[in-house]
Amino acid sequence: MAEDLPRFVRRRRPAWEELGQLVERVGRDRLGLDDLARLDRLYRRATSDLALARAFFPGSDAYVFLNQLCARAYGAIYRRRPSKARALRRFVLHDFPGTFVAEIRFFWMALGLLLAGALTGMVAALAEPASVDAVVPAELRAHINQGTLWTDTVLLSATPLVVGSQILVNNMAVALTAFGMGLTAGLGTGVVLLFNGLHIGAILTLCFKADLGFGLLGFMVAHGFVEIASILIAGQAGLILGAAIVAPGELTRGDALRLRGRRALRLVLGTLPLFFAIGMVEGFVSPGRLFPGPLKLALGMTLAALLFAYLIKLGRAAAVDDDA
Repeated sequence: MAEDLPRFVRRRRPAWEELGQLVERVGRDRLGLDDLARLDRLYRRATSDLALARAFFPGSDAYVFLNQLCARAYGAIYRRRPSKARALRRFVLHDFPGTFVAEIRFFWMALGLLLAGALTGMVAALAEPASVDAVVPAELRAHINQGTLWTDTVLLSATPLVVGSQILVNNMAVALTAFGMGLTAGLGTGVVLLFNGLHIGAILTLCFKADLGFGLLGFMVAHGFVEIASILIAGQAGLILGAAIVAPGELTRGDALRLRGRRALRLVLGTLPLFFAIGMVEGFVSPGRLFPGPLKLALGMTLAALLFAYLIKLGRAAAVDDDA
Protein backbone atom coordinates (compact mmCIF):
# COMPACT_ATOMS: atom_id res chain seq x y z
CA MET A 1 0.00 0.00 0.00
CA ALA A 2 1.60 3.27 -1.17
CA GLU A 3 -0.41 5.47 1.20
CA ASP A 4 1.06 5.99 4.68
CA LEU A 5 -0.99 5.79 7.88
CA PRO A 6 -1.43 9.54 8.65
CA ARG A 7 -2.64 10.22 5.11
CA PHE A 8 -4.97 7.23 5.21
CA VAL A 9 -6.51 8.47 8.47
CA ARG A 10 -6.87 12.08 7.24
CA ARG A 11 -8.55 10.96 4.03
CA ARG A 12 -11.02 8.54 5.61
CA ARG A 13 -11.73 10.18 9.01
CA PRO A 14 -14.74 12.30 7.85
CA ALA A 15 -16.56 9.16 6.72
CA TRP A 16 -15.74 7.36 9.99
CA GLU A 17 -17.01 10.28 12.05
CA GLU A 18 -20.23 10.43 10.01
CA LEU A 19 -20.74 6.69 10.50
CA GLY A 20 -20.20 7.08 14.24
CA GLN A 21 -22.79 9.86 14.39
CA LEU A 22 -25.35 7.76 12.51
CA VAL A 23 -24.72 4.76 14.77
CA GLU A 24 -25.34 6.95 17.82
CA ARG A 25 -28.60 8.18 16.29
CA VAL A 26 -29.83 4.62 15.77
CA GLY A 27 -30.14 4.21 19.52
CA ARG A 28 -32.24 7.33 20.06
CA ASP A 29 -33.91 8.35 16.77
CA ARG A 30 -35.89 6.75 13.96
CA LEU A 31 -33.74 7.11 10.84
CA GLY A 32 -35.29 7.83 7.48
CA LEU A 33 -34.67 5.69 4.40
CA ASP A 34 -31.94 8.03 3.14
CA ASP A 35 -30.11 7.90 6.46
CA LEU A 36 -30.40 4.11 6.60
CA ALA A 37 -29.01 3.80 3.09
CA ARG A 38 -26.19 6.16 4.02
CA LEU A 39 -25.50 4.14 7.16
CA ASP A 40 -25.24 0.96 5.10
CA ARG A 41 -22.84 2.54 2.56
CA LEU A 42 -20.62 4.04 5.22
CA TYR A 43 -20.53 0.76 7.11
CA ARG A 44 -19.41 -1.15 4.03
CA ARG A 45 -16.71 1.43 3.34
CA ALA A 46 -15.55 1.25 6.94
CA THR A 47 -15.26 -2.55 6.79
CA SER A 48 -13.11 -2.12 3.68
CA ASP A 49 -10.96 0.40 5.54
CA LEU A 50 -10.74 -2.05 8.44
CA ALA A 51 -9.45 -4.76 6.11
CA LEU A 52 -6.78 -2.36 4.84
CA ALA A 53 -5.83 -1.35 8.37
CA ARG A 54 -5.60 -5.01 9.43
CA ALA A 55 -3.33 -5.76 6.48
CA PHE A 56 -1.07 -2.70 6.49
CA PHE A 57 -1.41 -1.07 9.94
CA PRO A 58 -2.07 -3.91 12.44
CA GLY A 59 -1.90 -2.85 16.07
CA SER A 60 -2.31 0.84 15.26
CA ASP A 61 -4.85 3.08 16.99
CA ALA A 62 -6.61 3.46 13.64
CA TYR A 63 -7.08 -0.32 13.43
CA VAL A 64 -8.45 -0.51 16.98
CA PHE A 65 -10.76 2.46 16.34
CA LEU A 66 -12.09 0.97 13.10
CA ASN A 67 -12.56 -2.44 14.67
CA GLN A 68 -14.74 -0.97 17.41
CA LEU A 69 -16.58 1.35 15.02
CA CYS A 70 -17.45 -1.49 12.67
CA ALA A 71 -18.59 -3.66 15.56
CA ARG A 72 -20.90 -0.89 16.79
CA ALA A 73 -22.25 -0.32 13.29
CA TYR A 74 -22.83 -4.03 12.75
CA GLY A 75 -24.75 -4.19 16.00
CA ALA A 76 -26.85 -1.19 15.00
CA ILE A 77 -27.68 -2.61 11.57
CA TYR A 78 -28.01 -6.35 12.03
CA ARG A 79 -28.39 -7.30 15.66
CA ARG A 80 -31.19 -7.00 18.13
CA ARG A 81 -30.34 -5.05 21.24
CA PRO A 82 -28.90 -7.59 23.72
CA SER A 83 -30.72 -8.21 26.95
CA LYS A 84 -29.27 -6.74 30.13
CA ALA A 85 -28.36 -10.22 31.33
CA ARG A 86 -26.52 -10.98 28.10
CA ALA A 87 -24.71 -7.64 28.17
CA LEU A 88 -23.67 -8.24 31.78
CA ARG A 89 -22.45 -11.73 30.92
CA ARG A 90 -20.36 -10.37 28.05
CA PHE A 91 -18.89 -7.68 30.29
CA VAL A 92 -17.90 -10.17 32.99
CA LEU A 93 -16.57 -12.89 30.67
CA HIS A 94 -15.13 -10.80 27.85
CA ASP A 95 -14.95 -7.02 28.16
CA PHE A 96 -13.45 -6.57 31.63
CA PRO A 97 -10.78 -9.32 31.54
CA GLY A 98 -10.08 -8.69 27.85
CA THR A 99 -9.37 -5.02 28.46
CA PHE A 100 -7.20 -5.83 31.48
CA VAL A 101 -4.95 -8.12 29.43
CA ALA A 102 -4.89 -5.86 26.37
CA GLU A 103 -3.80 -2.89 28.50
CA ILE A 104 -1.70 -4.81 31.04
CA ARG A 105 1.37 -2.62 30.49
CA PHE A 106 -0.46 0.17 32.32
CA PHE A 107 -1.15 -2.20 35.22
CA TRP A 108 2.59 -2.81 35.55
CA MET A 109 3.19 0.93 35.41
CA ALA A 110 0.65 1.45 38.21
CA LEU A 111 2.31 -1.29 40.27
CA GLY A 112 5.71 0.31 39.74
CA LEU A 113 4.43 3.67 40.97
CA LEU A 114 2.83 2.12 44.06
CA LEU A 115 6.00 0.18 44.90
CA ALA A 116 8.14 3.29 44.40
CA GLY A 117 5.94 5.14 46.86
CA ALA A 118 6.06 2.27 49.35
CA LEU A 119 9.86 2.07 49.16
CA THR A 120 10.11 5.83 49.68
CA GLY A 121 7.81 5.63 52.70
CA MET A 122 9.83 2.80 54.21
CA VAL A 123 13.15 4.60 53.78
CA ALA A 124 11.75 7.85 55.16
CA ALA A 125 10.22 6.12 58.21
CA LEU A 126 13.49 4.32 58.94
CA ALA A 127 15.75 7.32 58.44
CA GLU A 128 13.60 10.03 60.02
CA PRO A 129 10.22 8.93 61.45
CA ALA A 130 9.08 12.54 61.92
CA SER A 131 9.33 13.06 58.15
CA VAL A 132 6.24 10.90 57.58
CA ASP A 133 4.01 12.68 60.09
CA ALA A 134 2.14 14.32 57.22
CA VAL A 135 1.46 10.92 55.67
CA VAL A 136 0.49 8.91 58.76
CA PRO A 137 -2.66 10.26 60.50
CA ALA A 138 -2.20 11.52 64.06
CA GLU A 139 -4.64 8.91 65.43
CA LEU A 140 -2.58 6.09 63.96
CA ARG A 141 0.67 7.58 65.27
CA ALA A 142 -0.86 7.80 68.76
CA HIS A 143 -1.78 4.09 68.68
CA ILE A 144 1.70 3.14 67.47
CA ASN A 145 3.37 5.23 70.18
CA GLN A 146 1.18 3.47 72.78
CA GLY A 147 2.11 0.05 71.41
CA THR A 148 -1.42 -0.76 70.23
CA LEU A 149 -3.03 -1.34 66.87
CA TRP A 150 -6.05 0.72 65.84
CA THR A 151 -7.33 -2.36 64.01
CA ASP A 152 -7.97 -4.06 67.36
CA THR A 153 -10.77 -1.60 68.08
CA VAL A 154 -12.26 -1.35 64.58
CA LEU A 155 -15.30 -3.49 65.53
CA LEU A 156 -15.87 -1.57 68.75
CA SER A 157 -16.76 1.58 66.84
CA ALA A 158 -19.46 0.03 64.62
CA THR A 159 -20.94 -3.24 63.40
CA PRO A 160 -19.05 -5.24 60.75
CA LEU A 161 -21.61 -4.23 58.14
CA VAL A 162 -21.11 -0.53 58.85
CA VAL A 163 -17.33 -0.94 58.92
CA GLY A 164 -17.43 -2.80 55.60
CA SER A 165 -19.62 -0.09 54.06
CA GLN A 166 -17.27 2.66 55.22
CA ILE A 167 -14.29 0.80 53.80
CA LEU A 168 -16.15 0.24 50.52
CA VAL A 169 -16.86 3.97 50.16
CA ASN A 170 -13.26 4.89 50.99
CA ASN A 171 -11.77 2.41 48.53
CA MET A 172 -14.13 3.47 45.76
CA ALA A 173 -13.22 7.11 46.38
CA VAL A 174 -9.53 6.27 45.98
CA ALA A 175 -10.21 4.26 42.82
CA LEU A 176 -12.39 6.92 41.20
CA THR A 177 -9.81 9.58 42.05
CA ALA A 178 -7.03 7.53 40.48
CA PHE A 179 -9.19 7.06 37.38
CA GLY A 180 -10.43 10.63 37.08
CA MET A 181 -6.97 12.12 37.58
CA GLY A 182 -5.96 10.42 34.36
CA LEU A 183 -7.39 13.52 32.67
CA THR A 184 -4.36 15.43 33.98
CA ALA A 185 -2.32 13.56 31.36
CA GLY A 186 -1.85 10.80 33.92
CA LEU A 187 0.16 12.95 36.34
CA GLY A 188 -2.60 13.02 38.95
CA THR A 189 -3.02 9.25 38.74
CA GLY A 190 0.70 8.83 39.33
CA VAL A 191 0.51 11.07 42.41
CA VAL A 192 -2.43 9.09 43.83
CA LEU A 193 -0.56 5.79 43.39
CA LEU A 194 2.69 7.17 44.80
CA PHE A 195 0.90 8.64 47.82
CA ASN A 196 -0.96 5.42 48.58
CA GLY A 197 2.30 3.49 48.33
CA LEU A 198 4.00 6.04 50.58
CA HIS A 199 1.16 5.67 53.09
CA ILE A 200 1.40 1.85 53.14
CA GLY A 201 5.20 1.78 53.34
CA ALA A 202 5.44 4.36 56.12
CA ILE A 203 2.75 2.79 58.31
CA LEU A 204 4.12 -0.74 57.95
CA THR A 205 7.64 0.42 58.79
CA LEU A 206 6.54 2.38 61.87
CA CYS A 207 4.55 -0.63 63.05
CA PHE A 208 7.49 -3.02 62.64
CA LYS A 209 9.72 -0.60 64.54
CA ALA A 210 7.16 -0.72 67.37
CA ASP A 211 6.90 -4.55 67.21
CA LEU A 212 3.38 -4.24 65.78
CA GLY A 213 4.19 -5.17 62.19
CA PHE A 214 3.09 -8.80 62.24
CA GLY A 215 -0.13 -7.83 63.97
CA LEU A 216 -0.89 -5.32 61.23
CA LEU A 217 -0.06 -7.85 58.52
CA GLY A 218 -2.38 -10.31 60.25
CA PHE A 219 -5.17 -7.77 59.82
CA MET A 220 -4.28 -6.99 56.20
CA VAL A 221 -3.68 -10.38 54.61
CA ALA A 222 -7.32 -11.46 54.22
CA HIS A 223 -8.32 -8.43 52.17
CA GLY A 224 -5.14 -6.57 51.25
CA PHE A 225 -4.09 -8.46 48.12
CA VAL A 226 -7.38 -7.95 46.27
CA GLU A 227 -7.87 -4.45 47.66
CA ILE A 228 -4.49 -3.27 46.37
CA ALA A 229 -5.00 -5.10 43.06
CA SER A 230 -8.34 -3.31 42.58
CA ILE A 231 -6.77 0.08 43.25
CA LEU A 232 -4.01 -0.77 40.77
CA ILE A 233 -6.63 -1.63 38.12
CA ALA A 234 -8.28 1.76 38.70
CA GLY A 235 -4.83 3.33 38.39
CA GLN A 236 -4.34 1.34 35.19
CA ALA A 237 -7.54 2.95 33.86
CA GLY A 238 -6.30 6.43 34.79
CA LEU A 239 -2.98 5.87 33.03
CA ILE A 240 -4.86 4.74 29.90
CA LEU A 241 -6.65 8.10 29.87
CA GLY A 242 -3.34 9.86 30.36
CA ALA A 243 -1.79 7.99 27.44
CA ALA A 244 -4.68 9.01 25.18
CA ILE A 245 -3.92 12.66 25.97
CA VAL A 246 -0.12 12.47 25.80
CA ALA A 247 0.22 10.10 22.84
CA PRO A 248 -3.03 9.96 20.78
CA GLY A 249 -1.14 8.50 17.83
CA GLU A 250 -2.75 9.00 14.47
CA LEU A 251 -6.11 9.90 16.06
CA THR A 252 -7.18 13.29 17.32
CA ARG A 253 -7.06 13.66 21.10
CA GLY A 254 -10.86 13.71 21.17
CA ASP A 255 -11.11 10.45 19.22
CA ALA A 256 -8.34 8.88 21.29
CA LEU A 257 -10.06 9.88 24.53
CA ARG A 258 -13.39 8.45 23.36
CA LEU A 259 -11.75 5.20 22.25
CA ARG A 260 -9.44 4.77 25.23
CA GLY A 261 -11.95 6.23 27.68
CA ARG A 262 -14.44 3.44 26.97
CA ARG A 263 -11.73 0.87 27.63
CA ALA A 264 -10.65 2.60 30.83
CA LEU A 265 -14.23 2.83 32.06
CA ARG A 266 -14.63 -0.94 31.66
CA LEU A 267 -11.77 -1.46 34.10
CA VAL A 268 -13.23 0.91 36.69
CA LEU A 269 -16.67 -0.68 36.46
CA GLY A 270 -15.08 -4.10 36.83
CA THR A 271 -13.51 -3.11 40.15
CA LEU A 272 -16.82 -2.14 41.77
CA PRO A 273 -17.93 -5.68 42.75
CA LEU A 274 -14.36 -6.39 43.87
CA PHE A 275 -14.46 -3.45 46.27
CA PHE A 276 -17.85 -4.55 47.57
CA ALA A 277 -16.67 -8.10 48.25
CA ILE A 278 -13.39 -7.09 49.82
CA GLY A 279 -15.11 -4.45 51.97
CA MET A 280 -17.20 -7.22 53.52
CA VAL A 281 -14.09 -9.33 54.10
CA GLU A 282 -12.38 -6.38 55.76
CA GLY A 283 -15.44 -5.74 57.93
CA PHE A 284 -16.21 -9.31 58.98
CA VAL A 285 -12.99 -11.37 58.66
CA SER A 286 -9.95 -9.12 59.03
CA PRO A 287 -10.59 -7.55 62.49
CA GLY A 288 -10.35 -9.42 65.75
CA ARG A 289 -9.21 -12.96 66.51
CA LEU A 290 -12.27 -14.92 65.41
CA PHE A 291 -10.33 -16.12 62.35
CA PRO A 292 -6.74 -17.29 62.95
CA GLY A 293 -3.89 -15.68 61.03
CA PRO A 294 -3.09 -18.68 58.79
CA LEU A 295 -6.74 -18.89 57.73
CA LYS A 296 -6.79 -15.17 56.89
CA LEU A 297 -3.59 -15.54 54.85
CA ALA A 298 -4.99 -18.56 53.01
CA LEU A 299 -8.20 -16.68 52.25
CA GLY A 300 -6.37 -13.60 51.01
CA MET A 301 -4.02 -15.55 48.76
CA THR A 302 -6.86 -17.68 47.40
CA LEU A 303 -8.96 -14.63 46.54
CA ALA A 304 -5.99 -12.98 44.81
CA ALA A 305 -5.16 -16.16 42.88
CA LEU A 306 -8.77 -16.53 41.73
CA LEU A 307 -8.92 -12.88 40.66
CA PHE A 308 -5.79 -13.02 38.50
CA ALA A 309 -6.63 -16.47 37.12
CA TYR A 310 -10.00 -15.07 36.02
CA LEU A 311 -8.49 -11.91 34.51
CA ILE A 312 -5.63 -13.58 32.67
CA LYS A 313 -7.35 -16.73 31.43
CA LEU A 314 -10.53 -15.05 30.20
CA GLY A 315 -8.59 -11.98 29.08
CA ARG A 316 -6.37 -14.03 26.79
CA ALA A 317 -9.41 -15.86 25.43
CA ALA A 318 -11.07 -12.51 24.70
CA ALA A 319 -7.97 -11.34 22.83
CA VAL A 320 -8.09 -14.46 20.64
CA ASP A 321 -11.80 -13.86 19.91
CA ASP A 322 -11.13 -10.22 18.95
CA ASP A 323 -8.34 -11.21 16.55
CA ALA A 324 -10.41 -13.95 14.89
